[in-house]
Amino acid sequence: MNNLKCKVLVLGIGNLLMSDDGLGVYVAQWLKQENWPQEVSILEVGTSVLNYIDEISCSCYVIVIDAVRGGERPGSIYCHRDDKIMQYVLDRQDAHSFSVLQAVELARELTGYPVKLIIYGMEPMHINYGQGLSPLVIKALPMLVNQVIKEIKSYNSDRTIRDC
Repeated sequence: MNNLKCKVLVLGIGNLLMSDDGLGVYVAQWLKQENWPQEVSILEVGTSVLNYIDEISCSCYVIVIDAVRGGERPGSIYCHRDDKIMQYVLDRQDAHSFSVLQAVELARELTGYPVKLIIYGMEPMHINYGQGLSPLVIKALPMLVNQVIKEIKSYNSDRTIRDC
């Protein structure tokens, strides 16, 4: 038996003061309204991913939600898994110059966890000073939330999660 705090950790990344950049935090807030088993933890990380290195390093699966520029129309959803993670925008760093990927790499060096990283992103319309999301992002948010819920449930019901 291991000492993991949670099996599935969801991190909502973004800056609420930079319009659509805060969408990961809004999704985390939405997900927190669901009734999750204790093996699932949802965190509103904001812009300080390094502050959550303890939680990351003792979680089996980490799902990150963030605004991602991929060249598609605003509201488009992206999903990057470990094998395609380098396609993820690497310029997301916290105040200590740590990206999400660097934090996950550090966690893996410390504990061997997480074993799986999934990044869900959405194409923003605006990333500039201002609170609230743009209309196209608001319209697409329920679809992103539903995809993340399916992802969480698939890992939570996965037999391998019990062995993690």
